[in-house]
Amino acid sequence: QGLKMPPFRELMYAQLFRRPVSAVERLAFSCRNLFFPQRPLLKDPIAFFSAEWIARTYGANVVVMIRHPAAFVNSVVRLNFRLDFRNLIEQPRLIAELLPEFEADIHECARNEPSPIDGAAFEWVIIHHVIQKYQSRHPDWAFLRHEDISRDPERGFRELYGAFGLEFTSRIADY
Repeated sequence: QGLKMPPFRELMYAQLFRRPVSAVERLAFSCRNLFFPQRPLLKDPIAFFSAEWIARTYGANVVVMIRHPAAFVNSVVRLNFRLDFRNLIEQPRLIAELLPEFEADIHECARNEPSPIDGAAFEWVIIHHVIQKYQSRHPDWAFLRHEDISRDPERGFRELYGAFGLEFTSRIADY
């Protein structure tokens, strides 16, 4: 699946006269994509909560990387990447559809910011709660354990490519 916006629409959206360089770059990208389509990759931990919408809206293939809780918490604390629980409570539909069991705890975390470790641990719990929902709703999605891919990346990526109908070439294996 490639990016599907045709060149003439690109020009309309790129604001040709306000940002001519951007418009030309986007037009060139769009034209190249007509002849050499590429599959876009979105790597965004927060977009995880929008994965169903992204898949439905753009026909995206979804790959969910599952992390060991200790590795997840370590990464979040080390990188100081905290989930803004206030942002979650501003999304009542998200809470109603994916996290109703955690609504009171999310509100509490928004009022009283937890310690980095407690916040990261709670974030892991809610993410993995949603992963379980996604696994039951979307058997066609790929769910990969980070540790498994790390131990044998060639095998893991070969299987992933196969699941999505992509050719796994020797060049890709070498890379």
